[in-house]
Amino acid sequence: MIIALQEILLLVFLMIGLRLMVNELRTFTNKEYRKHFNVSARTALYDLQNLVKHGLAEARGKRKARYYIACGIDTKIAELNADLSREANNT
Repeated sequence: MIIALQEILLLVFLMIGLRLMVNELRTFTNKEYRKHFNVSARTALYDLQNLVKHGLAEARGKRKARYYIACGIDTKIAELNADLSREANNT
């Protein structure tokens, strides 16, 4: 249960970056993400890879030309809400 809660908290944090992608129609490179959120290169890569892993963003391009764009958000938000409801009912 703790691991699931940590994963949900990570996703909530990542949604902040995702919100910028959606609301402002932005894409992010690793460098832009680092600058905007004042994080290290490793943290930016980890965050962006997690967005991709959870189906919230898509990576396009290769190596230095790689950028990230939001995708599949409505479905994922519905899944997160369902997960949060299940967690609340189990406690």
